[in-house]
Amino acid sequence: MSIDLLHLQEQVFKDPKAYKDDFLLQLKHLENQTEVAKLRPADDAKYFVKLLQFLSVACKVYKAETKTAAPMILDLLETKQLELEPKLRRQLAITLIAFRNNDILDSKTLIPVLFKLFRVHDKTLRSMVYKHILSDITKINMKKKNPNVNRSLQNFVFSMLKDSFRIAAKKSLQLLITLYRRGIWNDDRCVNVISQSCFAEDTALVVIALKFFLGELVDEAEEDEDGTKQKSDDRDLGHLIRDLKFKVNNIHSKKTKKKENKFKKALKQLKKKDKHKEKGMEIESLNVLNMLNDPQGFSEKLFAKLKSSNDKFEVRILMLDVISRCVSSNQLVLLNFYPFIQKYLLPAQANVTKILAITAQSVHDFVPPDVIHPVVMTIANNFANDHSKPEVIAAGLNTIRVICSRQPRVMTKTLLRDLSQYSKHKDKQVFHAARGIITLFRELSPKMLNKKDRGKDHDPEAVIPEFGTQRVAEGVDGIELLEEYNKRKESEKDLMAVDGEDSDEEGEWIDVPSDGEDDVNIAMDDSDDSEGSDNEEGGELLNLEDVFELDSEEEEVIEDGEQASEEPKGPRIDQTRILTQEDFELIKKLKKSKEMEKLMGKKRKRETPIFSNENVDEDDIGDISKGDDSDNEFEPEKKKFNRRKWEQPGETQKQKKKNKPYMMLKMSRNVRHKNTMGQNEKKWKKALSDKRQLKHKLKHR
Repeated sequence: MSIDLLHLQEQVFKDPKAYKDDFLLQLKHLENQTEVAKLRPADDAKYFVKLLQFLSVACKVYKAETKTAAPMILDLLETKQLELEPKLRRQLAITLIAFRNNDILDSKTLIPVLFKLFRVHDKTLRSMVYKHILSDITKINMKKKNPNVNRSLQNFVFSMLKDSFRIAAKKSLQLLITLYRRGIWNDDRCVNVISQSCFAEDTALVVIALKFFLGELVDEAEEDEDGTKQKSDDRDLGHLIRDLKFKVNNIHSKKTKKKENKFKKALKQLKKKDKHKEKGMEIESLNVLNMLNDPQGFSEKLFAKLKSSNDKFEVRILMLDVISRCVSSNQLVLLNFYPFIQKYLLPAQANVTKILAITAQSVHDFVPPDVIHPVVMTIANNFANDHSKPEVIAAGLNTIRVICSRQPRVMTKTLLRDLSQYSKHKDKQVFHAARGIITLFRELSPKMLNKKDRGKDHDPEAVIPEFGTQRVAEGVDGIELLEEYNKRKESEKDLMAVDGEDSDEEGEWIDVPSDGEDDVNIAMDDSDDSEGSDNEEGGELLNLEDVFELDSEEEEVIEDGEQASEEPKGPRIDQTRILTQEDFELIKKLKKSKEMEKLMGKKRKRETPIFSNENVDEDDIGDISKGDDSDNEFEPEKKKFNRRKWEQPGETQKQKKKNKPYMMLKMSRNVRHKNTMGQNEKKWKKALSDKRQLKHKLKHR
């Protein structure tokens, strides 16, 4: 019978009209097989499977006739999905997908039935259904978004998030996140529904939702029915780098420039593979957190769940990170958060670098300094003390610097002067971290520093503004740069005009007045008329005192290196005229040139607000554990000797001999001499070695 169906499948495409009756006969067989499957769903139905395979191919030719069979298959799959034989159930789903691809079924009818298949314990089927739903919704919204279809599908997917079967809820959440990232369902409603999964009882749903808000890619490796994750053969990038380094730099081979270049090239390729995972994720996470309807209520509810949570420490860190980013991006005030995180600020705490970054990230300009000051003192006492390791001190100083850059009012004069003493530390990490704090307060408030740390070009009048004050932008950002540029252009034009007039007036006579006259008549044009006409034509009468003499007050100002009193400024450009697109492009170019001046070393006063909305990374804090390469796996190791190109110097011949096997050395001159050595020579050598050891101890006492 299967051979007849395959033959009929070929003939149907060649001559559809001639084989239409045969196709209708097969549809009747399909009806009978459907009724049998409803009565005995667990039986092996090979002929039914062959019929469904034939129908999924032949439906392209007979679309109108196939529409009658679609409701029967849908009803069978929806009512008996858990009882059906696995092969038959899979083939029913494939046939329905073929109907949808040929526009026999619409997505509103098919997708709710396919979603219920997520409850079935068949991983292959779930994976196939997930891919089809994703591609079908993407295809519907390819040219333009279909709001009616999207609304009905969203309602059903949102209801599936509360399904009792955990894998069905997990797949529904993954589908929502993927569609958001593809820009299909990227509205506020979708984000707020995903946020409700952060408070679910199932930890897997909570982790997926938290990673979405952090901008991390969701691991789509599905969990088995037992709840245990499948073991993936993928290894971390750090392990791959270490293996590659071992293979390229073989211990028993010579280190050459070719192998060094080969290693760098391979490392670059590995970095490129992982680059797409982190690109744009930070910006996306901030945008998502800004789309929440009630960020204050969300953060308070998640913080209450965190305090009563018994989940793993990694899950609680994810919760801390989401709360911190939500507080920072929306500038919320969550006063209980800072005393809670204070108990984790210990050098021996697991993932302490991440916790320090979360602490610094949660600070912004509207948090009261009295609340953050105990946190800063805890970091200073536990990390920045003389008994800690250099990397621990550097991490503590970097955290304090980031906190002070966001809320500088937490720093006291005594603490700042204590921390600035680490600028004389012998370790480079500690030295640079302390210098960072000093550089920050040179701009914010130099009076808080010691005189030797204030620098030459500091502003003595710079004071940290009081708590609650906010810098409000007046007009277009960067308009002052455009005004300076226009003034500079006008002055250049005036100079060009004056130079041209001077060159025209070369060779002419100038009337010099008698000794008694104080005024000099300088004509600004070519006419030789009288004084009155000169004034009318644009000539000026300049007093010699105005040209050559200065007031005593102005002389003192110039001697002190200060500018003269500025004239009252007129209205800004954006108040007098409408800016064109060329003006905005020019402002962008001027901002870039200003940034280049900063990078080239030209000093400018701080014109941007102190508070920054950017996320704080672990790289900004530093790595506490030198032995752990997980945080700095891409960072090159410190070179012991600057003369050597390679990171580690080679071994000496004496060290190599210690590692050689005895069979290679037993015939050497030294070993044979030891075997034949006399008693007196042994005593003499022992006395010589004792003398050397004593000398070494006395020298290094």
